Amino acid sequence: DRSVDDMIKIREEVMAGGAELFFTLDIGHARLNGELDVAINKMGPFIRHIHFTDNFGKIDDHLPIGEGNFDYRPHLDFFRKFEGIITLEVVGIGTDPAGAVKSLKYVREKLGL
Repeated sequence: DRSVDDMIKIREEVMAGGAELFFTLDIGHARLNGELDVAINKMGPFIRHIHFTDNFGKIDDHLPIGEGNFDYRPHLDFFRKFEGIITLEVVGIGTDPAGAVKSLKYVREKLGL
C-alpha cells in the first residue's frame, strides 16, 4: 500500500470477497506522498476518518494546525461536507494538550469546520 491506487486495488479485492473496506485519510502522509488530491478524488466516497495535522512537507511532524505550511483551502469543500470522524493528530500521549486546543480553534475559526 504505497499509493492511492494500491489502496483502491486492496479495497476492490476485499469487496470482491464480500466484505466492506473504508479508509482513514491521513493528511500528513498523503501530503508527503504527494497524493492528497488523488486520495480525495479517488478515495473520497470511501473515507470515514481523517487525521488532520500540519507539517512543512518534509516529515510527518504532527504540528498543531496552522503551525506548518499546509494549505487546507483547496480541500475545504471536501472537509466541510465530510460526515465521518476528524481527529486532530497533533499531540502525543501524555503531552501538553495545548496543540490540540490551538488546532481546534484554528480549524473552527480559520477553516470554518
